[in-house]
This record gives sequence, C-alpha cells and structure tokens, in this order.
Amino acid sequence: MKKTIYILAALAACFAISCNKGIATEDPNNEFETPKVEMQTITVTASIDEKITRSSYAGGTTFNWDAGDEISVYCSDGNFYNFSANSTGTSTTFTGAIPSGESLGNYAFFPADAGHTHGNFSLPKYKDVTSHTSAEIPMVGLKGEGNVYSFAHCAGAALLTIANIPDGITSATITVESYNSADASQCYKLSGSFYIQGRESATPSWDGAYASTDDEKQFSRKVTVSNHTAQLYIPCPAGANNWVPNKLTVIGHSSGGNVTLFNEKSMKKLGAVARAHVLPLAALPVDRLAFIDWDDAGVNTFPNGTYNYRMPEWKATSDAYYVYFRLKIAAWKMPADPSGTYFYTGYNTNGTADDGVAPTWPTNLEIEPDIEALTLLYPFISNDGSTITFKEGEDSDGWIQCPVKTATGKLTTMGWQPGGLTEGEYIFVAFSVPRSKIGNPSGSITVQHKGLDGYLSSQGTFTLN
Repeated sequence: MKKTIYILAALAACFAISCNKGIATEDPNNEFETPKVEMQTITVTASIDEKITRSSYAGGTTFNWDAGDEISVYCSDGNFYNFSANSTGTSTTFTGAIPSGESLGNYAFFPADAGHTHGNFSLPKYKDVTSHTSAEIPMVGLKGEGNVYSFAHCAGAALLTIANIPDGITSATITVESYNSADASQCYKLSGSFYIQGRESATPSWDGAYASTDDEKQFSRKVTVSNHTAQLYIPCPAGANNWVPNKLTVIGHSSGGNVTLFNEKSMKKLGAVARAHVLPLAALPVDRLAFIDWDDAGVNTFPNGTYNYRMPEWKATSDAYYVYFRLKIAAWKMPADPSGTYFYTGYNTNGTADDGVAPTWPTNLEIEPDIEALTLLYPFISNDGSTITFKEGEDSDGWIQCPVKTATGKLTTMGWQPGGLTEGEYIFVAFSVPRSKIGNPSGSITVQHKGLDGYLSSQGTFTLN
C-alpha cells in the first residue's frame, strides 16, 4: 500500500513539473529563465488648466505639453511606467504600456524619471535634455474618469538665462550647487527624492530640506544653446525660503570641444518661489574676452603716435554686453615688480565736447573734462625677469566709476605675453568693461588710456556693436 502511495506521489510531482513549464523552464546550463511579462498598451489623456506666472508655456501663462514629453504613471503593481505625449497642446494623449492584468494607478508624475517611488518625486542630479527641450517643472496628475489625468504644479521654479554665449557653442551644461561657506552641513537640497505633500489634492507640494549627500546639493542639466542663449528651470519647493547661496558652473560644448564659460561663480540665494510660479532671474551674459580674435578686421585699431615706444597700439571691440580692450605694451619698460602698475581708462560716452565734469586726480586724461566714466586696472601680479604673471577674472584692486567718483563695479582682466622678455618685444593686456557699469552707452564713444608712469595713449573713437 505504501509503495502505491509513493508511486502516485512521484507521478503527481512529475505532472506538476510538466504543468508549470510555462512558468519556468530549465535550460541546458541548469539555469531557470524568468518568463517575459506581457504588456498591454494604454492611452491616457493629460491636461492642466492651472495658470503659471511665466515660463515657456503657451501665451506665457498656461502650460503647454510638447509632443514627446514623458510622464510616469503609477500602476497597481506598485511601479511607475513611462507614457509619451502624442501631440502638442494644453491637453493631449499619452501612450504607454503596463503589465497585462494590472491597472492604472490614481496619479502620475511629470517629468518622467526612473527614480520615482510611491509618494516620492525624483529629481536626478544630472540630465541631458538637448534632444527634447522642455521646462520640466514638476507636476502631479490625478486620475479621473476615463483615464484622464488632471495635472497641477507641485513646485515653483527659478528661470536662469545664460546670454552672450560665443559662436560655435551648440549646447551647455549648467550646474547650480548649493554652497554654504558658513556651515557646509546646511546646504540646500536641489536634487534627489522629495516627498509630495497633498499628492491627491489640487495643490500638491514638497517641502524644502537640507542636502544629506553631495549629489543632492547639485542640479545640473545639459541644454541646447539657441541664439547665443541657454536657459535652465531650477525647481524650487513651494514657498520654501532657499536662503543658502549657490555656485554656478557653465560648460559650453562645440564641435571643437568643451570650454568653461563660468566656473563656480557666486550666485545669490534663490529665496522663496511660490508653487506654480516661475521667478525669472536677470540674464547672466558671458564675458567673451577670451574668445576674441584681435586680428579680426572688425576690431578697431588705434596706433599711438605720441609715446609709441611704451604703448604703440591699442585695440577695441564690443558686443551687446561688454566693451573689450587690448593694450600693446613694451615689455622692457615693465618694472621689476609690476604689481603696483595700473592703467586708467576714460570714456566719453555721449559724444559731447564738455560735460562740465572736473578732471579727476590723478588721471589728467586729455579727454577730461568730457568723460562720463573712468576705470582703474591693476593687471599684473609679478615679474621675475623672464615671465610676467597676470590676473585673471575680476580685478579686486581696480574699479569702475560712473558717474566719475562713484564706484559701480569691477573689470575682468586677462593677459598674454611672448615666450621671452627681451628688448623690442611686447606684452598684451586685455580687459573687459560691462556696458551696464558705464551708463549703457550706444553709438560711438571716445576712449583714452593712461599707464606706465603716466604716459597717455592716443584718443580713439569707435562705434559700439
């Protein structure tokens, strides 16, 4: 009897294995293969009627889906699945796939991300969005009747604009990093996972928080450059006061390689941005001093006929944001310690002969008293007899005055020099002046420089670009 039972049990086991071949099969290497999950294609509708203060939205106030936008839809199996927009508009259909036998969940997130989890919105530290331009301000969509999701903003955003990007740069990686010099442990959280408050309400939001990792301190996107301009929307927790300053790094990308446009430039704190609002920040123009071809035919050249052996020539050019100068200087006239060597530059920006401005000691420029602006530059650091070192970036010792005797900003400097300093050779000092700091001049201006023991350059008049 027991023998019969054993035989029946063995047959039952064999039958069970045979019936379960559809679940798992044994391959020649004695490894089990997981069966492929069958998916069902589903189309949903997503819309948003909520107005927003400013962004790249239709009419400047209403969100506009773009074809190719992706949302992550929560599913009954506890996972998110990406759906893609089929057309452009304030309301459009999205198509995606979820496992067969599962159903759509009651909410969805925009933009889509693999890091979304139940109730938590994921903002990745870095993302390349050059293939599909989108503001990507976070939103939550609630499911209604007939697979229709109604989306509402769960954050605000600051709109950062990088302007005056040089020719040939087609994309840029913009990185904003929270930086608290007073307390490195209290940096603002700019990326990572955020818990959504009121996820199933009409006004979802997330709270501000301190970063717990270095990655969470950064928000970085590779964006397209169009018309010499790049823009980045920085998501901001709804109404939270981001009181921590930031650092900005911008890397430009071209067919010739990468170039640094800004390197850890100090930014002001973003402050508080309300949910469903965009705060446009003042455009930040790139200083093109390092990108100028001084031999270009469009550059203005002024020979110095009076003291040509000290400063035989100077050049000038401009763009919409800056005026640029390059001074040609006899290297053999440089002192052993040039750190105290300075250059004054006077600007007659309105073309009038006499503005009634008293000469400003100690410049005594020939174009005084006709100047509206004056700058002072200390471009050198040291001279060891064979190599002169130059300052780069803002000159903390110099200044800009407009009106004269009123400080308004700093100059950016850069120097070039030949391989060896011998009799008859020259060094070149280049610097940039923000047009906004000298009265936003237009048309033609007259300029004169003074330096190297008080010697004057020639006066030069040129038309601003």
